Amino acid sequence: MQYVALVTGDQTSLAVSELKSLVGLTGGKIESVNERVVIFSTTSLDEIVKRVTFTKYIADLSPEASKMKRYKILEIIMDDSPSKLHDVAMHIPGRVDLTNPEEVYLLLTNSDGFIMGRLIFERDVSEIVSSFKKRPFNHPSSINPLLARAMINISGVKIGGTIIDPFAGTGTFLSEAQRMGIRAIGIDLSVKMVNGAIENMKYYGFNNYTIKPGDFSQIGEYNFDAIVTDPPYGRGSKIFSETRIKLYRDLFSIIIRGNYHYSMALPNKEIFELANDYLSPRLAAEIFVHRSLTRYIITDNRSLNM
Repeated sequence: MQYVALVTGDQTSLAVSELKSLVGLTGGKIESVNERVVIFSTTSLDEIVKRVTFTKYIADLSPEASKMKRYKILEIIMDDSPSKLHDVAMHIPGRVDLTNPEEVYLLLTNSDGFIMGRLIFERDVSEIVSSFKKRPFNHPSSINPLLARAMINISGVKIGGTIIDPFAGTGTFLSEAQRMGIRAIGIDLSVKMVNGAIENMKYYGFNNYTIKPGDFSQIGEYNFDAIVTDPPYGRGSKIFSETRIKLYRDLFSIIIRGNYHYSMALPNKEIFELANDYLSPRLAAEIFVHRSLTRYIITDNRSLNM
């Protein structure tokens, strides 16, 4: 089956990388990418819609005939092109019903024309964001749960697989992995963070995880499919200390020795260039946070080459 997706406009590169990874996991194929519009094929769409974070809409490009159903059209105009809504509606059997439609069509319009399909997915991450704000233990350094979720998906770990976060902090990667049916292992030097992360996991009702005090050098003691992590960094500091640089060198060396799969958030260009010296990673996204902080999301997932 062939589908069209409209990814979010605020994190386009991240959204495209996430979708590419999930399509690859299902054995599907990316047909084309045109800015925010991605056309792909897969026989396992359910697995994608259960996990995708930064895709706003997905529509079926080969739906059955409408058979005179009540419908409405959701048109997204991608540039300054005139609306195609009236012209398209003339060729759809049935009648327009904006209040209680039986079918909703997604119409993406731009200067090249338009593409339309039956809407089958609309992004709703409100519960994820709401529960994150309400969890009992938080910290200013906690990663955004939506970014954490996307990074797990970018790692290429399947449902039923296992991730490890060797800098677990408040446990955001662990909880988002559990939410998607992925087992999670966490390590953190701080006993306070470990206890807080456990408290958060209990709040969510999750139980298929392990989290213990320890150092990232201990990851070899665990069985997992990928490292997914946001290593510590000094917010607002432009120059890392030699100690912090050594931490990254040691981490990258461990990844090489273990031949581990990974998805990581790096804090600046200096560390990204250091990662290239060790890992030859794929850049999944470059996220501008503020003047002194740009995040580089890297992975070894080959699906991003699709």
